[in-house]
Amino acid sequence: MGADVADQPTGAGPDPPAAPALPCGTVTFLFTDIAGSTRLVREDQAAYAIALEEHRRLLRATFTGFGGREVDTQGDSFFVVFPTAARAVAAGAQAQRALAAYRWPDGIRLLVRMGLHTGEATPVGDSFVGLAVHQAARIAASAHGGQVLLSATTAALVGEELPAGTALHRLGGHRLKDFPRPVTLYQLDIDGLPTAFPALRSLGRSPMLLDPTGQLLGREGDIAALASLLSQAQTRMVTVTGPGGIGKTSLALQTARTIAAGFPGGVVLVPLTAVADAGLVLGTVAEAVGAPRELGIDLVDAISATLAQDRTLLVLDNFEHVVAAGPGIAALLAAAPAAVALVTSRRALRLRSERQYPLAPLGERAAVDLFAARAAAVRPGFSVDATNEAAVTELCRRLDGLPLAIELAAARTRLLPPAALLARLGERLDVLGGPVDLPERQRTLRATMDWSFGLLGPHEQAVFVRLAAFSGGWTPDAADAVCGRPGEPDVLGALSVLLDASLLVEPDAADSEPRFDMLETVRTYAVEKLTASADRPETERRHTDWVLSMTEPLPRVGRREFADLLARLDADRANLRAALQRAVDALDVDTFARLLRSASPYLSRRDGERETAGWLDQMLSRATGAPEDLRGRLLVLRALLAGLLGHETEVRPFLDEGRRFLPDDPEHAYDQGIAAYAGVFAAMADGCVDEASRSVEEAARRWAAIGRESGVGFTVLLRAHLAVLRGDLAAAEQHYGEAVEIAGRLGDEALLGQALSLWGLVLLTRGDLTGGRRAVLDAAAANRGSGQPSRVAASLEGLAALALADGRPAVAARALAAADQARRRVATMLFPAVAPLVEDLGARAREQLGEPAHAAASEEGRRWPLLEALDRTLAEAGRPPETQSRQETR
Repeated sequence: MGADVADQPTGAGPDPPAAPALPCGTVTFLFTDIAGSTRLVREDQAAYAIALEEHRRLLRATFTGFGGREVDTQGDSFFVVFPTAARAVAAGAQAQRALAAYRWPDGIRLLVRMGLHTGEATPVGDSFVGLAVHQAARIAASAHGGQVLLSATTAALVGEELPAGTALHRLGGHRLKDFPRPVTLYQLDIDGLPTAFPALRSLGRSPMLLDPTGQLLGREGDIAALASLLSQAQTRMVTVTGPGGIGKTSLALQTARTIAAGFPGGVVLVPLTAVADAGLVLGTVAEAVGAPRELGIDLVDAISATLAQDRTLLVLDNFEHVVAAGPGIAALLAAAPAAVALVTSRRALRLRSERQYPLAPLGERAAVDLFAARAAAVRPGFSVDATNEAAVTELCRRLDGLPLAIELAAARTRLLPPAALLARLGERLDVLGGPVDLPERQRTLRATMDWSFGLLGPHEQAVFVRLAAFSGGWTPDAADAVCGRPGEPDVLGALSVLLDASLLVEPDAADSEPRFDMLETVRTYAVEKLTASADRPETERRHTDWVLSMTEPLPRVGRREFADLLARLDADRANLRAALQRAVDALDVDTFARLLRSASPYLSRRDGERETAGWLDQMLSRATGAPEDLRGRLLVLRALLAGLLGHETEVRPFLDEGRRFLPDDPEHAYDQGIAAYAGVFAAMADGCVDEASRSVEEAARRWAAIGRESGVGFTVLLRAHLAVLRGDLAAAEQHYGEAVEIAGRLGDEALLGQALSLWGLVLLTRGDLTGGRRAVLDAAAANRGSGQPSRVAASLEGLAALALADGRPAVAARALAAADQARRRVATMLFPAVAPLVEDLGARAREQLGEPAHAAASEEGRRWPLLEALDRTLAEAGRPPETQSRQETR
């Protein structure tokens, strides 16, 4: 690697060309450095010398063209100053484009890291002195080859003057060498160039912890003991256990703040309260640490690569409802030796690497002090004295020293003095008693919650109970739709009261739309109330209707509204799952069918075929007495999913039974289209190509009859698949082209990405390199934006064909391995007719490379994150073949 730009003096080295006086005032500094230059010199010193000079020529021309003043050049590094942030950013973008487009000598690929910061510095001779210069250099040193990093100051100043074809991507807070405070960094994403990079080469992430809400009273000994455990080298995981409301989260956060300096990689909070599915836990961790978060990515590898060798503390909060994710966390800790997990949970995870820390209730003195502090916060001037000490002490004893219960009780001193609180609490406990099979502390918390609930007004009580229908949070509009009733006061006012009563979690001020939720212990209480409420059927019906209001418009809305609905469903996927599970539990087949059929466009664009099949299996196994037409609807959809998932032997039994129950009338026309579509897979499993063709034509007729143009487009795709199977590539080319035309007209990105990829593959197979190249590259552009693994895999397969056509078998082998890995992870297989084409690509790559080289290239491709694999393959296979030949002659 070249010299570290962050450690170079700013006045030595060769003299730059003569230039006017250095600019003064606020300017933007840009530092550059070639990544991996030492390795390049070692591999081919002569070629690197030529490349270095060309790199200098390209950068000088670009920087000068944007008004840059070259301050210093050392080895493979540049130090340039610009009069404005906009010019500096434009220069950085253009320089990266020029470097990427240049035809470097054979075996050489220069990747240049760049860092920009705007500030004031003092000109001294031919250079500058000031912290702004050093900060820009440190930012550049944090980047990877091909990456452009900006400080928050530069990002703010460039504003709407970003160069065309670029965007800013916030990377969060990072610590730079010699700078005590974390700085926020941005990445400049440049169209056509890679945007996925490993974790920054900074000192680590800044702690992402919630601000303390007050002094943590009575836990000094626990903090010291827990800090000691976490500081031991052999400790990989500590789980703080205890009942709800005992203060596990507060203790974990305060301990993490205390020992943060011992974790150079930072302290990262991962809240799990809203994560309803254990399968989503690793994805939530990936988002928290800033790892690439894509469907189909190997999350353990992505997280461990992001954490690198920096000792990092992961605070996994509220783990008890996702304990099935424990083995995944264990795998993560095994893959990331520098990571340490601090877990809060009502129950232990029972992992070999786990050390448990049972948290005891507060002692009497600490409990009284906590009550006094919280009471004074809502009733200024309150203190514990001779007149109320006995009542407060008894209150805390009755609440078993549980911090949450004490805080809820203390909040009511705004209305009632301690003696009155004690009397009401005592009455409630005498009446409620609590289930005797629950732990005593949970019975006490239940009593406290019941008492707190009793202090609400009737309207607030009703809204609180109805909110239990939600899972994973809600917006004010959603709460109004589900909890509002004609003639009642507005729901927003009730939300405000519940927030003041500490019964709701306050929304993040940074969110564009407020999103509320409940603490788990509070929601558990609300669910019990809703279960016993006469209002439950109406509330759950409204919640289901609200979910349907997001799913049922999906087939009818335009492109922009469709994207908005997908984003809403991403935020409310837990609510979709809650509505589906409720329908399954109630054996409400009609509602279940409406929900699942209408949500299919969303789930299919999230590679949710496996999840959809799971929901169907639940309902079909339980609702054996469902009306025949409804059962038929579910069975034919299950048959189609079996085909899409590659479970060929399951298609025919599901389909035959479904067709037996399914009426052939206008009300079931959509379902008959699904059945015809599934019939293609059934026929293929039986080896009956003619029957498959008849099923395709039947599906096309049925979709056309009900105006489902996207369905017609997919049947055209099936026609093309079957033409491939028959060996009629000319017909396949025509049908794929027709599918591309339909997708473009409809704005259906999912159909367009698939059709373009396969069209390009067939064109290349037939020897049309120009048309095939264009189709494959267009497909990559469409599919990359979706991030959907199955679509990205299709693009990688098309690019592999292009690479082989251009004589690049190693590129093809890596791309095919990455595509296969992605398909296996999401269980979405190639259509049987197309699979032989892809298998032939693999065989050709293996033959041209030889077994050892093919195995090495495939292993490399399997390790790549999916979008990185696409970007890398595009960078290599996307160049026309004459570029490679010219490079080889240089």
